[in-house]
Amino acid sequence: MAFDDSLVKDVLKHADIVKVISAYLPVIRKGKDYLAKCPFHDDTNPSMHISPELQIFKCFVCGTSGNAIGFVIKYEHLSFKEAVKKVAEICDYHDPRLDDIHQTKVVDPKRGPLVKCLHDLTVYYQYALNSPEGKTGLDYFNSRHLDADLRSKFLLGYAFKDGKALGYAFKDGKATIRFLEEKGHSLKTIEDAGLASSTTGTYTDRNAGRVIFPIIDANGDLC
Repeated sequence: MAFDDSLVKDVLKHADIVKVISAYLPVIRKGKDYLAKCPFHDDTNPSMHISPELQIFKCFVCGTSGNAIGFVIKYEHLSFKEAVKKVAEICDYHDPRLDDIHQTKVVDPKRGPLVKCLHDLTVYYQYALNSPEGKTGLDYFNSRHLDADLRSKFLLGYAFKDGKALGYAFKDGKATIRFLEEKGHSLKTIEDAGLASSTTGTYTDRNAGRVIFPIIDANGDLC
C-alpha cells in the first residue's frame, strides 16, 4: 500500500503533542507551554519546550525538535509508519487506514545469532575500555572530548590484545574469541559477524588493540 500523506495530516490534526510526550516523560506546565527533561542528551534541567499551540517540541540545548511523530521516531527508534500508528494509539485516534500499517521487516533466521554475538562483543569491548589495558583507548576518547555519557550512548569500546583483565592469558586478540565461545557463539557465527580472521588456523580478533565505534542502524540495532 502506498502511504497516504493525508493520513499523516489527520493523525497530527487529532494528536496532542503534550499527551504523546507525557506517555514517555514527566512534563511540567510553564505558562502556555510545557517543559520536560530532554531524553536526547544528558539533561539535568528541563530544557525541552513543548508547545500545544504549535504542536511541536524543541530542546534549546541539543537542538532536537519536531512534531509528535518525530518525537516517537527518535525516542522509540521506530519507522515513520510505525510512529504514525503509535501516535494515533496514544491519542485514541481511530482510522481504518491505520490497520493497513504493518511492520514489514523480513526476519533473516541467520541474523539472530549474529545480533546476539555483536551484542555480547559490544559489552566486552565496553568493559575492556575501562580496564587497565584500555587506558590507551580511554585517553584517545578523552582527547576527542568524548565523555562517559557519549561513550555510553554510542557504545564506544576497546578491543583487548591479551585479555588479562578477564583472567585470560592470550595474545593478539585470541582472548576475544575465547570470550565469545564461552558465551556460546560458534566460530562460524564469530567469523560471519566479520570479527575473526585466521591465517594460520588460529582465530584472532582483527580489532585487537583498537578503539571501537560500533555501527548502529536507524532502529538502534548493531550491524
